[in-house]
Amino acid sequence: MLETPADVVAALQEDPRPARPRPAQPRQQRQPLWAGRPDGDQPTHTADEICSLSGLDADQLAELERFGLVRAAQRAGEAFYGDSALEVAVLAERAARHGISARHLRMYLVSAEREAGFIEQLAMPLLKQRNPAGRDAAIQLSADLAAIGADLHAALLRRELGPVLGERA
Repeated sequence: MLETPADVVAALQEDPRPARPRPAQPRQQRQPLWAGRPDGDQPTHTADEICSLSGLDADQLAELERFGLVRAAQRAGEAFYGDSALEVAVLAERAARHGISARHLRMYLVSAEREAGFIEQLAMPLLKQRNPAGRDAAIQLSADLAAIGADLHAALLRRELGPVLGERA
């Protein structure tokens, strides 16, 4: 039963097609430009640690994973999560206090994936130079564009919410 407008929107965003069986070989996921660097998102947290540190329960963490908001790496049959998963879990717990579930947060993932794809397209020519200077330039460009995108998103959100909050844009 759909109880709130957010539930209706979430139901409309869900894919009505049945899930296809996964291929025998898992598809390799695209690595971000900074993967493998010392500050990369290394999976070091267990599910229990993520739940303990974020305030989520195991079911909520499973929902975040089901909707692709967090990813686990399997080691010796146990799931491990990186710092980004912890950050997302903390934010998801804050959202849950307002009645917002993982499926509602999926729109942020879709937006981030699209923005990351755009930034990667712009940085790819620098990476194709195959030298340390090109790689460093690609990383710097990616960081600059990500910061611009975050600031632009915040500015546009403030503008759009201004009338609702009684502020002038």
